[in-house]
Amino acid sequence: MDEQQLRSSSPPIDDTEMPQRFSVSQNIFTTTHSDIPVAVYDVNALKPALVVEFLESVKVAGHMGIAAVYGRRGALVQLFISTSTRVIVLVNLKDPMLEVKQSHRAHSGWQTFKREVLLSAYPKYALRMDKLALALHHDHGIRITHGIDLLSLHPNRDSVEAFLHAFGGKSYWNHIDPDNARKLYRELEELRQRSPEEKGRLLALEAWLVCHAATMDHVVADAPTISTDALSDAELDVLSVTFRNQLLLDRLKPLQSKNEVAPSATQKDGNVKLMSERYKTRIVRSQSQSVEIVAKQDGKTVAFRGRVTRVRGREATVSCRRPRTKHRRNKSSV
Repeated sequence: MDEQQLRSSSPPIDDTEMPQRFSVSQNIFTTTHSDIPVAVYDVNALKPALVVEFLESVKVAGHMGIAAVYGRRGALVQLFISTSTRVIVLVNLKDPMLEVKQSHRAHSGWQTFKREVLLSAYPKYALRMDKLALALHHDHGIRITHGIDLLSLHPNRDSVEAFLHAFGGKSYWNHIDPDNARKLYRELEELRQRSPEEKGRLLALEAWLVCHAATMDHVVADAPTISTDALSDAELDVLSVTFRNQLLLDRLKPLQSKNEVAPSATQKDGNVKLMSERYKTRIVRSQSQSVEIVAKQDGKTVAFRGRVTRVRGREATVSCRRPRTKHRRNKSSV
């Protein structure tokens, strides 16, 4: 799609934190794809013509992918919506006067977007669609229909395996590059530590990847839908408040911790055996956590990243991937 096709009567915002227009490239799927163009719009300046134009591109694949930025208190502040050929970003959703400004304008771009996009019959795919659907209600009083959570296709939706499965199914190694996908998983898990520009690029890519993954057989066959219009306001109030409170409590937990282990570690065939020295800092097995082992190798400090595959008493086995050179001290190490 050329630049002329991306123009609209609604100008992109002049945002110093995120470029008005940029593109992202993907290295997750093994098939080749051209760069994906991304345009950023202030929701207060959104025009119905842009929404109509965007819906035309939705018709190509018949569905869309969505990602989101959440603020410090968990509020939904930015939406990334992707078709098979482009991504648009809606910013300033946190504007406290947004609904007041738009409510008397039935034909405003925001009202058109809510009606024609979020409530449309087109399937809408996301990682953690439950979080997105409840945030839309909690923060903006908006419903969404035909939402599909790709992580729910796996029994352990908080694991990296669920992330890989979302994009490639049970035989994901036939469709995606597992190493690149794991790297993206870590980057998305550390999103709060990224600059606004880095966040924008990662989430634009996530929205497009989700949209593309929706064309695969495992998604079409197994995905249940989320439609909040089936619930009353009172039910959504309870669910969204409970979910938000739990989210804020989870954010109080440390993202990194240091395990104290004995220096007598052994390594064989990519597996490292470690012995915990203290009960309080013992290594535990978890599908949602990764372990980084920092060590000296040939006079250089290297970091092995892996996952705990077995714990027996104080002894833990970590399956590691190839090491990377450490240029600075990492906050979390074993």
